[in-house]
Amino acid sequence: MFFQSSPLLDLAAWVATASVKGAVLIAAVVIFRRFLAPGGTSIWRYALWLPVLACLLCPLGPSIPLTTTLRSSLPAPLGTLSAEVPAKGISVGMDGVRLSRSHSLTPMVGAQQASNPSLAPKPAAPADERRPEALLFWITLVWAIGVGVFALLYLINFLRFRHFGFAARMPGANASEVFDRCKAELRVQQKVRLLESGAVDSPTVMGWWHPTIMLPVGLDVRLDSARLRYVLLHELAHVKRNDVLVNWIAAVAQLLHWFNPVVWLAGRLMRSDMESASDAFVLGHLSRAERTDYGDTLIHLADAHGGMIPPRFGLGIADRHSDLKARLVMIARFKPASIVVRLCAGIALVTFTGAALVQPSLSSPIGAAERAHGDMADHQRLLYEQTRPQKEAPFRQTDFDKYAGYYRFPDVSMFARVYRDTDRYYVEVTGKGPVEIFPESPTEFFATLVPAQLSFAPADGPVTEMTLHQAGFLRTATRVSKAVYEAAAVKLQQRITAKTASPGTRASLLLQLKGWEKGEPDYADMGADLASASRDERDQMLTMIKYLGALEGVKFVAVNPNGWDVYLATFSKGTVKCLVAPLSSEGKVTGLFYLP
Repeated sequence: MFFQSSPLLDLAAWVATASVKGAVLIAAVVIFRRFLAPGGTSIWRYALWLPVLACLLCPLGPSIPLTTTLRSSLPAPLGTLSAEVPAKGISVGMDGVRLSRSHSLTPMVGAQQASNPSLAPKPAAPADERRPEALLFWITLVWAIGVGVFALLYLINFLRFRHFGFAARMPGANASEVFDRCKAELRVQQKVRLLESGAVDSPTVMGWWHPTIMLPVGLDVRLDSARLRYVLLHELAHVKRNDVLVNWIAAVAQLLHWFNPVVWLAGRLMRSDMESASDAFVLGHLSRAERTDYGDTLIHLADAHGGMIPPRFGLGIADRHSDLKARLVMIARFKPASIVVRLCAGIALVTFTGAALVQPSLSSPIGAAERAHGDMADHQRLLYEQTRPQKEAPFRQTDFDKYAGYYRFPDVSMFARVYRDTDRYYVEVTGKGPVEIFPESPTEFFATLVPAQLSFAPADGPVTEMTLHQAGFLRTATRVSKAVYEAAAVKLQQRITAKTASPGTRASLLLQLKGWEKGEPDYADMGADLASASRDERDQMLTMIKYLGALEGVKFVAVNPNGWDVYLATFSKGTVKCLVAPLSSEGKVTGLFYLP
């Protein structure tokens, strides 16, 4: 199904984020523009909407992570086959690893839970009912359909305008003469056509690359030369200021964010300010006496305007009767903005532009370090394959017996037990309770509580490997004997009971903390993935260490159910719980988590 494609979901996710950010920015603009009285500040009021358009449409800009989490090489996928309710701010993983989303002002790091109750097996449930990803797919599909519907409406509207242009005719000689004088007055160098049509009932400018000003039939007869001049000056102001282009950009923003009423409100306010800004531009070329006549012309046109054509791709001098009062007030109070007002408006414009270009980055629990395992496109492809809805397939229960056994994930001291209970199948990871899995094919199984699958290899002959498919990654565990599994379980239980730290973890933790304190972490003492993650999150970690102050000591606390050592690091301004995985066979730390 097309809605499972990575680009579409990525676009929808970005649009949702930009829409929330845009709503906040729109609120700020609405509040600030209230301090800019109508008149000489109209141009500034209009300019404040440009950052909003950038926010809603531009995906480029500095990235600011909303969650700052240093990831270890231990895959979060190994931890999400558990249905227990996580603690506040914690997400659960199949192996018990939990990645924290810090709620403090400093960047903190994910951690494991120190205790973990077992979970009794539960009956299967349809994947669509258990899986939020399926809901996200459908939401994305509805959004895409909405975009398509509005795009079709826009296209129809656009074609209507083009048809009006084809059916239009040249106006009278008087209108053409006034039009040429207006172009010279505003120094409009661009080629602009002047036509009249019975399809419009108010002067309208259409097109950006080849602009056309469309007048209602007979307007040059109903208006004297002075009033016709005001009308044409206003429409030429739209052309000179490229307002039609901005209007198109705003239409695209409303197209992508059609579900957000705040964006539609912003569009209406922006177009109102656009008209006022064009008025202000024209007023700058008129005398005081002419400004009063200009306002009278607006009233005359508004009374005659029936609103036949919505100003989506064209701009008119009197689009909304409800906006007329504000425009008339602006005309009456018009005077150039003071230097102080312009300075404040300029600062606000720069501030809003900076805020608009900042791109919030939602840290994924899989972590940037793990993305080094493969190409990003492959990661995304795997992610959406793994989060698709699954359907249970017919399966002969005795065929599962060849998969039953014990498996070890390398370098993380984690084991998995796979077993069958009559016609139900389970996997149980170190420190976790059993999780039921369901057959999708003769060699592939899926869990319903989280988007994760298991596959076994080889398909023919004795099974030697089990691969976990989750969070866009593949993690392979090798088969071991029951004796190896039980020996590791006994050893782990002894360590937990005796509170015995794994050899070398304290020294490695101290080495890392002192390295961060100096701004020079010891990447050589880390596994490849942890080193990659540390480089990726270097700034966040340095900020955290700076906030905590000087390191005073490290105290061993316990061994958690997954076999990781729990330490308490004390700093001059606070404490952090640190979890360290047993060192690899090369003596390197491969898993390191922090929790405030």
